[in-house]
Amino acid sequence: IGLEDDQEVILSSSYGTIKIKIKNDSNIHKKAILIYAGNKQVNILTSNNISDLGNNAIFQDIKVKLKYI
Repeated sequence: IGLEDDQEVILSSSYGTIKIKIKNDSNIHKKAILIYAGNKQVNILTSNNISDLGNNAIFQDIKVKLKYI
């Protein structure tokens, strides 16, 4: 989508907004965002709800909007 490695973007969900640096990876679908565990900011984007299957977090189902800075 025309972004360069280490470019800062704003990610927003219905739960919150964060500023984060990106790294391109051709193994990730072009409409997907992967944020690794350990990134403390990611919790701002996620719900505290628990899935009805397995009593787990629902991180994979959060839709975000990406905004160029």
